[in-house]
Amino acid sequence: MKSEDWKRTAIPQQQLVFAPATPVMATSRCGIAGQKVAGELCVLETAEREYAIAFSTVDVSDADLDALEGASVTIPTANGPITGTVGKQYVATKQANTPTVGEGQTSQENTGANDSAGIGDDNRSYLRLENADTEKLQAESAKINSAETPVTVTRMQGKADALTVESSALRQDGSQIWVMTEGGGRVNVDTGLCVQGLCEIDGDGLVDGMVIVLPEVSTNDTAERKRQ
Repeated sequence: MKSEDWKRTAIPQQQLVFAPATPVMATSRCGIAGQKVAGELCVLETAEREYAIAFSTVDVSDADLDALEGASVTIPTANGPITGTVGKQYVATKQANTPTVGEGQTSQENTGANDSAGIGDDNRSYLRLENADTEKLQAESAKINSAETPVTVTRMQGKADALTVESSALRQDGSQIWVMTEGGGRVNVDTGLCVQGLCEIDGDGLVDGMVIVLPEVSTNDTAERKRQ
C-alpha cells in the first residue's frame, strides 16, 4: 500500500505499517472501507516463512544438536513426503502467529519426531530446516490447523570410530562434562550423539577399552548393591 492511499482504508494513518518490499497476507478479515477502528483490526503475516525443528532440551543436549547438523528430515503430508536437512541452530524471538517447524528426537535409525511452532522459552532448542521445498511446505502447512506437524529426523550412524559410554557414566560440574576412570582420575570430555543410553565421547587420554566408573546414586543404593 502506498502511503498516500491510506485514506482509502478504514485504518487511521498512525496505525499503518508500510512494508513496500515485503509481500504479506491477512490471516483474518480486515474490515471494510469507512469502518472505525477500535483496537486490533486484523493480523498480517509475511508470505515468506522460516522453518525450524525443535528438540526438547530434556532429551537432547547442545552437543547432540551439533551432531545432528546435516541429518536428513522427512515431513509427511497428504500429497507425499517433503524432504530436507537439519541446519545450524535457529535463534529468534517468538512472534504472534509466526509458524515454524519443530520438536524432534535424535536417532541413529528412523525415529518419530514432532514439528512445533514457536520460538521462545519453552524448554526446546531449534535447528534450521534447510534444502526443503518451501513452496510445497508452505502450501501444506496452510492445511494444518495447528502450527505443529510430525517429522522424522534420521541420522544413519554416529561419528566414525567414536568412543562410547553409558550416559549414566557422565558427570557434570557446571557446563563441564567429565568421566571418572578406574583409578579415580578425572577426564573432561565432549559428548556427541546420545542414543538409547549410549553417548559418544571425546577427551584427552581416552582409549578404547578403558574402564569408566559409574557414579553412585546414593548411600542407600550403594548399600543395596553390596547386599546383592
